[in-house]
Amino acid sequence: MKFCGVTGKFYNLVKSYLDGRYQKVILSHKNSIESTWGKSKTGGTTRINLGTHFFFQIYINDLPKLATIGTKIILYADDTSVIVTSPSLKNVETQIDKIYEDINNWFKTHQLVLHYNKTRYLKFNTKNGRDYDLKLNYQGYHVKSSTNT
Repeated sequence: MKFCGVTGKFYNLVKSYLDGRYQKVILSHKNSIESTWGKSKTGGTTRINLGTHFFFQIYINDLPKLATIGTKIILYADDTSVIVTSPSLKNVETQIDKIYEDINNWFKTHQLVLHYNKTRYLKFNTKNGRDYDLKLNYQGYHVKSSTNT
């Protein structure tokens, strides 16, 4: 938040809201399968409400700055879309590899996890353009193609 210019009393209020949180995982109320309470290392609550959603948006506000020429990053709630455009297939593959690596590094730095099993790509080409096959992989994770999102 300091990065966004938030300081003073409001900063202290938000800090007190996020600090000192505890969490536990409940797998089954019926069978009493649950973890013990543990201090949250990253702050915030896991339940989505207006407050945490607002803070999450502030937290990821700089992610679109990773975009370079031919790429655009769009944020919606907790979803991220990346648009990569180029007239050259080779350029598209290079841009995808670069932005994917940058996003993964950004996620690691910010203590977030990219869910590879939820990550999909859509490909578009012009009516007269030739179809192409992309093989998107990152550190052993294969990104699957989709026809909708």
